[in-house]
Amino acid sequence: MFLHKPFLPSILLLGLLLVASCQVNISADDESLPPPPITDFEKGIFIANNGNPQDGTSGSISFYERIGDQVENDIFQKANNNRLLGSNVRQVRVWNGFAYILVEDANKLEIVRAQNFVTQGAVGSFERPRFFLPIDDQKAYISQWGANGLTGSVEVFDLGRRTVVKSIPTRGGAGQMVRQGNFVYLVNDGGIQLDSVISKINVQEDKVVKVIDVGVAPQSLQLDQNGHLWVLSRGVQDQVNPDNDRPGRLIRLVDDVVQTDIELGKGAADLVANQPGDQLYFRNEGWIYRLGLTDNRLPDVPFLARAFTSLAVDPWSNHLVVADPANFQRPGDVLIFDQNGREISKFQVGVFPLYFWFE
Repeated sequence: MFLHKPFLPSILLLGLLLVASCQVNISADDESLPPPPITDFEKGIFIANNGNPQDGTSGSISFYERIGDQVENDIFQKANNNRLLGSNVRQVRVWNGFAYILVEDANKLEIVRAQNFVTQGAVGSFERPRFFLPIDDQKAYISQWGANGLTGSVEVFDLGRRTVVKSIPTRGGAGQMVRQGNFVYLVNDGGIQLDSVISKINVQEDKVVKVIDVGVAPQSLQLDQNGHLWVLSRGVQDQVNPDNDRPGRLIRLVDDVVQTDIELGKGAADLVANQPGDQLYFRNEGWIYRLGLTDNRLPDVPFLARAFTSLAVDPWSNHLVVADPANFQRPGDVLIFDQNGREISKFQVGVFPLYFWFE
C-alpha cells in the first residue's frame, strides 16, 4: 500500500513524537535508574570495612569514585563469585598493580588485581596481621599482633614469590608502621598487656635496632613535611580503677629524641597528616582536632565537634575523610570534609569502615 504524499509530513511528525516520548522514558538522566557499576577502580578511595567479629559478619571492600561521587560496595565479593573475605578486614593497600588485603581473623593476606579486584590467591599462616607496608619492589613488611597477644613481630614478605622469608621479633602489640629513609618505625601497644614503645627497624638488615619510649599504648604515627616523626599514644582509661588512668600523648621525635610533648585525653587515636605535611589531625576526647607543626598545645576549639573514627586525608584533594561505624552491626557511612570543616559528601559502605587507601 502506498501513502499519498500530502499525508507524509503528518505521519512523520507523529512518528517523531512517539520516538521522542520513548526516549524521555529511558533517558540516562532518569533518577529512578541506578548508576552503572564501577568497573575500573581508579581515581578513588578504597575503604576496608572490618565487619563484625562478634556476630561473624564478613568484612568487605568498598570503592568511592571521586569524579562521579559514586560508591561501589562489596567489590571483592562481586569480582570473585560471591566469595567472602572473612571478618576483621584490617587494611587494603595498592602497590605495583596489586591490592593487598589483610584479614586478621582469617590470618591471611589476600592479593587481588587492583584494576578489577579479581583474586590472585591468598597467603595464610599469619598470626593476626595488622599492617602492610611495601619496602621496595621486592619486599614488604607485615606487622603481626601475635597469636597470644603477648609477643609481636614483623614478617618480611617476598612480593615476587609471595611468601614470608623472615620474621623480625618485636615487643607486643605490633601495629602501624611508617618508613623514614632506611628505617621503619613500628608501634608496640603491648597487645593484651600494656607497652609504651615504638620499634626502629633497619630495612637493610631486617632487624630492630632501637626501641623508643613514647607514652602508654602508642597507636599511630606520621611523618611531617620536615621528615620528623609524630607519635600518638592512647593512654589508659580504667573503668574499674580510675587511679590507673593515664593520659594520651602526642610527641614529636627529631633524631629519635622527644622535642614536643603534648598531653591528650585518655583514648586519643588516629593520627593522620595532610598532604603537605604541615597539619595533623587526630581524635581526642571524642572530637577531631587539627594541629599545626609549631603548636605546643591543643587548640581551644576542635576542628570537628563530632564523633568519628578512622581518619585519613585524601592526598589528591586534601579533604578529610572519616568513618561513622553506626552501631558496628549495620552498614556504616564515610563522610568527606573540606579544609574549612564543611561536609561535601556522605555515602554508605560496609559494616565498620576502618581503613582508607587513596588512588
